[in-house]
Amino acid sequence: MSVFNNKNTLEQLFGKIWITRPMDFANGEKYQNINICFQSTDEEFIAIDYMRLEPDGVYYKKNKRIGKFDDQSFKKYFENEYGGLMIQQNSTSEYQEDGAVFDIVAKLFGEGKSLKSIAKETSISEQKVRKILITKGFYSSELSNKIISLFESGMTITDVQKELKLTRGAVTSYLPYGFEIK
Repeated sequence: MSVFNNKNTLEQLFGKIWITRPMDFANGEKYQNINICFQSTDEEFIAIDYMRLEPDGVYYKKNKRIGKFDDQSFKKYFENEYGGLMIQQNSTSEYQEDGAVFDIVAKLFGEGKSLKSIAKETSISEQKVRKILITKGFYSSELSNKIISLFESGMTITDVQKELKLTRGAVTSYLPYGFEIK
């Protein structure tokens, strides 16, 4: 994970999303890799992805044309892709791990920030922040340990809900992503 500390080399797209400022193209240079960064503090920017800039000023992401910097399509792409730094949902309604988001949440937690402040800063719910930190091994509580213990003893999710008088959502929010539920 690359970290940038010089705002002068970056350009803000919106909110906490910045990109590295393009350089002049050298003679014969076919493209430049441009980092997409998340602003974690006033002076620290974490590279979360990259895109390609070609000499004609058109940006590409994974060989898909997203347009020139001033194009409406360019801004719309970034707002859809990175607005809120959401974790994407797949068709089974389980959340997939987005390594960059997980790393940002873990880094902010390591800096001593609360779940609430991380949630506010990343536009992710507190429950998802907690679940990410549990998945990364940075957070546990008496309740999360109890829930995992009950599952490991062979209880089903319905059994755990009844035992602890919690909703299904509350139970699963204390389990790491990828934890197999019976």
